Amino acid sequence: MLRPLYLARHLQELEPGWDVEILTGSGTSTDRWSPSDAALSSLGVDLAIRRVEEPEPAGNGRVREAAERWFTVPGPWSAWWTRNVERCGDLRAADVDVIVATMPPYQTAAGAAVIARRHRTPWIADLRDPWALDEMTIYPTGLHRRLEDRSMHAKLRSAAAIVTTTPELANQICEAFPDLSDRPVVSIPNGFSPTDFAGSVPPTDDGIFRIVHTGSLHTDLGNRQRAITGVRRIMGGGASAAEVLTRSHVYLVQAIEQILAREPSLKSVVELHLAGALSPADEAEARRLPQVRLHGHVGHDAAVGLLMSANLLFLPMQKMRPGVRATIVPGKLYEYLGSGRPILAAVPEGDARDILTEAGIAYVCEPDDVAGMATAIEREVTRWRAGESARPLPAGLLARFDRRALAERYSELLNAVVEGRVPRPTRPRRM
Repeated sequence: MLRPLYLARHLQELEPGWDVEILTGSGTSTDRWSPSDAALSSLGVDLAIRRVEEPEPAGNGRVREAAERWFTVPGPWSAWWTRNVERCGDLRAADVDVIVATMPPYQTAAGAAVIARRHRTPWIADLRDPWALDEMTIYPTGLHRRLEDRSMHAKLRSAAAIVTTTPELANQICEAFPDLSDRPVVSIPNGFSPTDFAGSVPPTDDGIFRIVHTGSLHTDLGNRQRAITGVRRIMGGGASAAEVLTRSHVYLVQAIEQILAREPSLKSVVELHLAGALSPADEAEARRLPQVRLHGHVGHDAAVGLLMSANLLFLPMQKMRPGVRATIVPGKLYEYLGSGRPILAAVPEGDARDILTEAGIAYVCEPDDVAGMATAIEREVTRWRAGESARPLPAGLLARFDRRALAERYSELLNAVVEGRVPRPTRPRRM
């Protein structure tokens, strides 16, 4: 959620700025995918935050969730969120110039569209993830995949503009839904804040070579995909465009095992640091190596400190079919670049690889290339032992991903929408 928080902050700081009011959940529930970080409550600017007052429904349980997935029936949480977006948004919509629905959750689109229609206020769909076009999503059947495509299309039709985090996703939306091309479909990446990396660098002269990964891992989803691949692909619902297990540390662990087998003296030198809320499957894979250090979930400031202490940063992504480009760029990529540290990027063809190739500080290999990962680590260890400095980034690269500059681009779009300088989509008639 760094994107909407920093965007709100910088939009208010612009001259002239925007008065931003945030509608969000109760803030009382946390899980692996939405951990609490108290440090993010202090971003240097006062933000008007309205929270949903109605208590959030409890979890549905596996049986209920499976039933919702198979029968595509909205569950209690979906109904609760959509209802409260409409209710709370109605109280303020008359005083706002434009509504930005940042997603996921994708149910936000339905509520935003209703409020926009009632008050004749334009709304912008801000897609932090690819929704139905996400190559990592596993559906029960091909029919479920097509129904989600249809739902995405229907909900986006009333948006005045669509914002994605990658050019590839913007292109794929226009290809999948040609009629949406009559409005701006633009890419504004997640970015990073240079001030986060302006502090002193922690000392790392202890003879330890640190490989660091921050954020989520997807060992569970990858294992589940492999277990059901045959059946789901026959039924047309599997994540046929991508292999998800590579978006984990599984292959990196194998690469480190190869290195240590070739050069046992590195057993006391190389460490793998994993920061983030890990599942039991993630932890089990990590504990194969005594050189792994598990930090658990850490706040953003501590995560930045880990990045700055690294000798090599690890960026894994899903493996795509030949000729298919990934629709996402992990948010951590920009902060990795901000740290200036070398990157081991096990990434497919797509915008992430393009950016890292331009940066020139990454060892790029295929997501499942264990030998390539091992070679990259050995080369970087050799460079580190020789005391060589990291290669500088190309001039101007980081400036493109500064969150302040990205907020200025966002502000230009907001102004265009408010002033009517973009075509208003035809609103579908209510049934």
